[in-house]
Amino acid sequence: MIQRFLIGVLFAWLLFLSITIMRVTAPVTDYIRASTMNTRGDLVVRGALVPERLPAGADGHYFQGTGAGNKPGYTQDMPPLITRGDLLVMGASIPARITAPVAGLVLTSLGVGDFPQYKSLFNLLTTQGDLWIRGGVVPQRLAAGALDTYFKAQGAGNLPIYEKLALRDTGVAVITSVWNEGSTPVYITPGYRISMVIILAVDEIETNLNISIGVATAHFNGCIIIRQDGVSSVRYIDHSVRIQRDGANYQTGALTNIGDTNFTMTRSSGGLIGTKLIWICLP
Repeated sequence: MIQRFLIGVLFAWLLFLSITIMRVTAPVTDYIRASTMNTRGDLVVRGALVPERLPAGADGHYFQGTGAGNKPGYTQDMPPLITRGDLLVMGASIPARITAPVAGLVLTSLGVGDFPQYKSLFNLLTTQGDLWIRGGVVPQRLAAGALDTYFKAQGAGNLPIYEKLALRDTGVAVITSVWNEGSTPVYITPGYRISMVIILAVDEIETNLNISIGVATAHFNGCIIIRQDGVSSVRYIDHSVRIQRDGANYQTGALTNIGDTNFTMTRSSGGLIGTKLIWICLP
């Protein structure tokens, strides 16, 4: 009898011990009552100690993790970026998606409070030859110039323009000088590199009607003269200045070098003769 009693006590103690161990070691996430999941779309999540119901999210909300130790939730903070190239921007109250555009469009700001937009800036250049240029606030179109016009800057703060080339823009130096007799080279200084010079010359004795009209470039010297004897008007193509009273008294000059700010006239003289000159120096 005593043995049966002891065996019964031992069996009861072992049964109690096994139930306790099961309670302690059984996973707490294994079970949740079906009645707790009362809405289609509910989820089961690990709670602090036991499984818990996570209610289905509202339409348009997105499932978002909140880090280890915290339950995830549904939020409006992250809309889907559906296409590669989509952008996420701040909407009126929540983030919003800007769809990736077709090729060739440029993202353009419309200011605070408005979504930026993709626009075709190329379409604003309506004519072949148009240019993009910095306007007062935003880039703008500068229309292609008319035939044979040139791009001309108008200074900082102003748009450039196209117009015909004019000497008023390049500047023209007009210089006067007097040559005494002799053969020393003469240097004329307009202050820039010339492309051509027109030379008007007369005999220093005003009653002598000896006149020379000449032109010179880097590759050409030429002039037409009238002699005081009134019997000859001659063209020369080896010099650009020639004042000649007679066979023994003359003075000539030819352009032989063009520098950045001046040019050189090489002279030759016969007898005693002086020349008065006007130089029209073209840049």
